[in-house]
Amino acid sequence: MAYAFVQLKEASQAAAATNMSTGSFAVATTAGNAIAFIFSYVGGALGATITRSGETGTIIKAAEVTLGGINYTYGCIKNAAAATTAVVATFASSTFLGALAMEYSGLEASGTLFQAGETASQNQATPGTGADGCTSTNITPGVQPDVLIGWCINPNSSTNVPTAGTGFTSRASGWATIGESIRPEDKRLTATSAVAATFTAAANTQHQTIGMVLREGSGLPPAQTIQRKRRTFLPVFIPRY
Repeated sequence: MAYAFVQLKEASQAAAATNMSTGSFAVATTAGNAIAFIFSYVGGALGATITRSGETGTIIKAAEVTLGGINYTYGCIKNAAAATTAVVATFASSTFLGALAMEYSGLEASGTLFQAGETASQNQATPGTGADGCTSTNITPGVQPDVLIGWCINPNSSTNVPTAGTGFTSRASGWATIGESIRPEDKRLTATSAVAATFTAAANTQHQTIGMVLREGSGLPPAQTIQRKRRTFLPVFIPRY
């Protein structure tokens, strides 16, 4: 079952705080869907606790990294509930906070959604402005089909927003209120070859690029146990004449 993008919610604030919420999606999430999320925070220690309101899905942290002096925590929620969902990160007091969540259908809801290690990230001081100059570095998926979700952040401009890489579908940008810009993207993978999330920078300044692979669902219903009824045979007497 091929994945499909459903909706996106982002939020940002410059003031210091110990938590940041994406805010609730405009429409309640659909049961069984997946949510990809990313948070950025500056000044505090690396490490965030992820929670979700109105939601019972399984939270998976893919990685926590510091790139160019900015902390990032990102991952996914498997098998989301039909709910008005907001994803929240709690961390040591930090500033320039960013939050972004994206809902997808067609991803794994019962088996492995994210396999540890199937993510990559990189800070580039001067990526250039050529096509696909911003890159997460390669990820090698263990199986296919999958979806590669990428985020590219320009931490120094809300107007020089990076654009999606070749073959990727661009999603709405965010984080303008803190003078930054983030561009999400995604692409379906049908091979297990090494692949990177790529973007094109609008200015040759510092950028951070992150990629994460999530697995598509099989599209098959859960296995069912079939109970057979035991038959009882009674003796039959045939009269003789």
